Amino acid sequence: MKRTSKLLSALLPLLAVPTLATPAEAAFGPDLGVVVVQSGSSLVGTPTHIDVQLTNTGNRPANATWVSIQLPKTMTSPNAVVMGTLSNVPSYCARQTTRLYCNLSSPVARSGGTAVIGFDIAMPVSSAPLSFRVDTGANNEQNLTNNTAHFSPTQSYYSPAVAPAGSAVTNSHCTGKNLTSYFECTVYTGALSSHLTTLSSDGTIDWSANGAEGAGMGGTWSVTGSQLTMQYLDNGQGIGDFIGYGSSNTCWDGKMTFPNSTFLAMYRVCM
Repeated sequence: MKRTSKLLSALLPLLAVPTLATPAEAAFGPDLGVVVVQSGSSLVGTPTHIDVQLTNTGNRPANATWVSIQLPKTMTSPNAVVMGTLSNVPSYCARQTTRLYCNLSSPVARSGGTAVIGFDIAMPVSSAPLSFRVDTGANNEQNLTNNTAHFSPTQSYYSPAVAPAGSAVTNSHCTGKNLTSYFECTVYTGALSSHLTTLSSDGTIDWSANGAEGAGMGGTWSVTGSQLTMQYLDNGQGIGDFIGYGSSNTCWDGKMTFPNSTFLAMYRVCM
């Protein structure tokens, strides 16, 4: 009996059921999540407000929290720039090319604590969605699965009114590949060209203001709300299709594509 008792006594520590850690104890630390919210004006060319909202659902404050904000960028070459104009950027954020890098000096509190990074950006008409990507982290965080957010802002447009008798317009443009906004033409102004036309009241395009260069040229146009649609014709043959949106009370910005060509042109049509 004594031997048996001694053997059981030796085995009991090995047979003891371990105490398992709870999920909260196993994930001991901060857990940052991020969302992006737009507020205020959504009108193209005017500042819209962007808030990057951080929430800590973990059980420890997030220390040395950093945020990287990839801003909408141009498709220009050799250098891309921010697609728009930034303002009211917090002093603890610094811009590097097309990104904002922000370092929060105060910890983001645990269990629902929040921090907000706000700034304004005026964005142009774009034929492709404008996009933001936000990444965040802290030096004591291990769960990074919810630390990235993608966001595409909404945009609204002006509705320019064409005079009943027709309107003379200036068509400014640049040509390239993969361009998405007339804003990109203004980055390298040496690439800009222009010509004159008249949007006639019968829905045709008059090229006579261009003299001999306009010979044989014609086209059609229509306006629906904020959208201007044009087709350029050369001796009755379609050579270009344009869709633009009101970028001011007197202008439309948009993209013209050409049949069987990988090139396109970004246009600004102004009365």
